[in-house]
Parts: sequence; structure tokens; C-alpha cells
Amino acid sequence: MIQAQVLRTPQATAALFEGATLSYAELDAAAERLARRLVRLGAEPERAVAVALPRGLNTAVAFLAVLRTGATYFPIDPAYPEERLGYLLADARPVLLLTERSVAADLPQSASRPVLLLDDPAPQEDPRPLPAAVPARPGIPPTSSTPRDPPGGPRGSWSPTPGRPRCWA
Repeated sequence: MIQAQVLRTPQATAALFEGATLSYAELDAAAERLARRLVRLGAEPERAVAVALPRGLNTAVAFLAVLRTGATYFPIDPAYPEERLGYLLADARPVLLLTERSVAADLPQSASRPVLLLDDPAPQEDPRPLPAAVPARPGIPPTSSTPRDPPGGPRGSWSPTPGRPRCWA
């Protein structure tokens, strides 16, 4: 849907946060660049990408980029206590953690999970196009929160795959 809007009105405002804006063309290009990086780091259907970002335009870019890889977008609230964050990340087993320097220091680290800092300079652009996304099996959520909670543990929710197009309607 974003690509269709890019063709219709590329310079129209797609996202606005505290006076900063992204046009549809800018959002599309940024999400495409990030999606390529995510794929190289293992993002793919039926894998989760944990996202711990402060509110802002990067959150919109990250959400769209993760969806383009076919992976599940797993939002992490950096304000949660460290024990809760550790539980969430251990339980979800994301393929990587997407964040910014201002947040990364407060998050539990794992040698087995790469961390991609959005505010680090991007490596040289990979000119190869993204591979065609393999559709997730029916029932695999594009977004998730607190998956597989044990009895008595925190509760979460997920959005079924059919709801994905409504995110951008």
C-alpha cells in the first residue's frame, strides 16, 4: 500500500512527529534501506525483530521495514524494568534487536542476538533488491507483544496476518 501511495503522491506527508515529517517517498526509501539491512541480519518470515525505539519517525520506518522482511514486529518498551525486558527478549527469541544509542544502554544485551543501532552510520548501501517476501503461514502474526506467556505471567496480544493491510489503510 505504501508503494502505491508513493506512485500517487510521493511528496505528500506520510508521517509527522513533533514538527518533523517524512513524505511517502522518504518513508518508502528509508524502510527499503533498513529492510535490506534487516534481511542481511536474519529477519525473515516466522522470525521476530525486537524494536525498542522512542516515539518518532524512526518507529514508523522500523515498523514498515520489519513488515517488508516478512518478520514479526515485536515492540519493546524501554521503560520496562530490566527483569521484565530480559524476560520478554529471552521468551520471544528475536533474531535481532533494533534500537538507538539513547536506549541501547538500558536494554539487556545478549551475545547471541545482534543489535542494530538506527543512529549508527549505515554501512555502504547494498544495491541488491530485497528478495520477494515469502508470505507467512496463515495465523503467523506480523506484530506481537509478550508471546507465549506462562500461566500467571504477563499477558500479551498479537495481530493476525489478515489485519496487516489495515495497518496502512
